[in-house]
Amino acid sequence: MSADSSIQELFTQLRVEHFLAYLPNNGWRNAPRRASGLLRFELPDDSDSPYVLDLPDSDQTRQSHKLLQRAIHNLSGIEDRQPREIVIDLLTCSAQPPATAQADGTVRLRIRNQHDGSLDLRVASRPSDVTLMEGEAMEIVCQISPEGIVEIVHSAGALQIDDGA
Repeated sequence: MSADSSIQELFTQLRVEHFLAYLPNNGWRNAPRRASGLLRFELPDDSDSPYVLDLPDSDQTRQSHKLLQRAIHNLSGIEDRQPREIVIDLLTCSAQPPATAQADGTVRLRIRNQHDGSLDLRVASRPSDVTLMEGEAMEIVCQISPEGIVEIVHSAGALQIDDGA
């Protein structure tokens, strides 16, 4: 993706599958559908009413491109980021392999801090903590515990990863 790609060029590349990869990785949950042909996602917030995002369930309808563009602009307001940044994240998110266990018992995790302020990261198998500043991301490789679980706990601005080591 070149730096000078226009937002319109990027919009033409968007598909529903990009959103389906991006949204769950950023805290959004599937929600009950309100209408046929639409997928609904909710992002919990501090109030009683979560943010809601409706997407087409297919790229094949006449309205699907328009609905995807509307979703980008809604995400832009919710995430307080430029639409172009979100589109680039959507396009690159779906190209990344999901976190799955490798034959050697490891898993790759990508951790991104999208909140204001820093995030302390503690991994049980690593000797030192890492601090991710706002907007920073990193990938780590964790060993899977004998039970096949990597436990991730978020509390008070810190992310604790217990990889069974």
